Amino acid sequence: ANHLPTSDTCEDCHITISWASVGFDHSAVTDTCVTCHNGTDATGKSSDHLLTSDVCADCHVTTSWTDTHFDHTGAIGTCFSCHNGTDATGKPVNHLPTSDTCEDCHVNTSWASVGFDHSAVTAPCATCHNGTDATGKPASHLPTSDLCADCHVTTSWTDTHFDHTGAIGTCFSCHNGTDATGKPAGHLRTSDACEACHVNTSWTAVAFDHNEAV
Repeated sequence: ANHLPTSDTCEDCHITISWASVGFDHSAVTDTCVTCHNGTDATGKSSDHLLTSDVCADCHVTTSWTDTHFDHTGAIGTCFSCHNGTDATGKPVNHLPTSDTCEDCHVNTSWASVGFDHSAVTAPCATCHNGTDATGKPASHLPTSDLCADCHVTTSWTDTHFDHTGAIGTCFSCHNGTDATGKPAGHLRTSDACEACHVNTSWTAVAFDHNEAV
């Protein structure tokens, strides 16, 4: 029922030892591709094909109908003209909300993730890095009213070491197990302040000085 309408004899395309599908020889075809590849006479565009008025041969070749990479060289209009989620793949659901055009950050040779250039940003980090527009503080972040840039730099958002130089209050003010790491479960029971044994340049284990024991 889905055979291509043709006046050719069967043996023009098939052989008697097998009636399996045969590759059609397009070399003598003079009509446009869509004359046959219209979804009725022969397989046409897939349902998710990019909407276009171009003829098939502008992007595909007759030797293979596999997916082809679109040549953006002659494309006119903005990227979003096609990459709007309907005509072609658009922004992923987790894309940073922005009014910038695609080409402000991406290039037409690759749509892979791009590193955002913070050099021209004037707003505080938390304006975008609020957990909605862009990644914000992790749940385990130290509660603080300090600005992100007080501890982090815009070239990397990896963990940073806290500068205790200007810290006020006792160590336990923050290192209480809630705001910041506190005593480990196996710590020696003592009423001494942290700084009686530790220093603020390192919180590694310290050897107890028994010479001062009473």
